Amino acid sequence: MNFIRRHLPLIILQLCTFAILAIALGGFLFSPNERLFNPGGDGIKNYYTFAYHLKYGSGYWFDGMTYPYGEHHLFTDSFAVYAWILNFIDNHIVTLHPYSVGILNLTVLLAFCLCTFFLYKILRHYGVAAWWAVPAALCICFLSPQVRRIEFHYSLALGMYVPMLWWFLLRMLSAKSTPYPPPKGEINVGESPPKGEIQTQGTLSDIQTRDVFRAAKNLPLWRGLGGGLGWGIAIVASIVFFGLLHPYYLPLGSFFVLAFAGIYLLENIFSFIGTTVGTGH
Repeated sequence: MNFIRRHLPLIILQLCTFAILAIALGGFLFSPNERLFNPGGDGIKNYYTFAYHLKYGSGYWFDGMTYPYGEHHLFTDSFAVYAWILNFIDNHIVTLHPYSVGILNLTVLLAFCLCTFFLYKILRHYGVAAWWAVPAALCICFLSPQVRRIEFHYSLALGMYVPMLWWFLLRMLSAKSTPYPPPKGEINVGESPPKGEIQTQGTLSDIQTRDVFRAAKNLPLWRGLGGGLGWGIAIVASIVFFGLLHPYYLPLGSFFVLAFAGIYLLENIFSFIGTTVGTGH
């Protein structure tokens, strides 16, 4: 019950997201393998390239078009790296190719749930009240221009991409200010040492510095460098992964991160100047 009460706005948000999808595109949710978003043009081509590679393809080369030469799978707009992973699973673990249409449809639709989740987290980070953040996240998600990509270019319909990067950036910056927790088994300052252990001589600052270094040494990689390294790795990995879904995502994510970094730098420069002027230094 505590979990439900603590996460009630987020649960309501996901239920509302699912309800909107069920009302607008219910057939795709409940019988995803029997429907096509678009039975012609780029839409049917993208279904075909995804399904063909899932059943017949291997590696990064696509030989289902431009016979006998083929082309790089990344430029067929068919969730390239996603299809590579599923192709491996289909070949070695469990048969997936009969359900290629349903897999593609559900992937696009469930991305809306992730989109509203990340938007909600971002709004809450900036101090928006929970019950305002829920409808705001829904409106931002479903009024996004990327929703129109669901008609033709399915790999570009993943509206959660930019909010996900934004949330990772916020987590990386907030993690840097998080103090190191004392590692298990270490002695906190002020506690008496175990019997038989000689107390290290030194000032209070020496002891505190020693404890910080001990804590840092025992931190996992994900929380290294003040906690930001793991989120930095997640940002780079996400940009590369989505760039292998569709080439457009690579410059889009890179430019967003650079723009975020530039604004953050300017904000801190002006804050530093204001503090310096206010103190008369």
